[in-house]
Amino acid sequence: MKKLTSLVTASALALAVTAAPSTAHNKAAGIAAGVIAAGLIGAAIANHQHNRGYKVYKPHPDVNKEENAVGRCVHHGLAQVESAGGDNFILDHVLSTTDKDDGSTHVDFVATRYYSYGHRTNNVSCVVLKGEVVQFKYS
Repeated sequence: MKKLTSLVTASALALAVTAAPSTAHNKAAGIAAGVIAAGLIGAAIANHQHNRGYKVYKPHPDVNKEENAVGRCVHHGLAQVESAGGDNFILDHVLSTTDKDDGSTHVDFVATRYYSYGHRTNNVSCVVLKGEVVQFKYS
């Protein structure tokens, strides 16, 4: 499992660094790169678990609450697409993750669903509360 964590972390960081704008001193760009990296780690964990047949996302002990929330949301999307006969659900990028006072984590992201007849890209709003996806909406 440590090899998976290292591989996922290295891949996410490499993608975030190569995708970062040339004005690395820009504070907003640094924050955005951090959100993107977190989303990539959570999505990679979700894909790994889904491909191994996990019906429920299991939080990874080496990532933070927000990364696990992204993972739960992506795992949920993968299950939805699969149950509708689709081929894949890909996280394109995370827009935001917000922890609320009620203990929930709100994840807003862009994702693409793939089906045999084509694909569809949407914004997704996902709410994770007490380890479960309690809201999952496309807009």
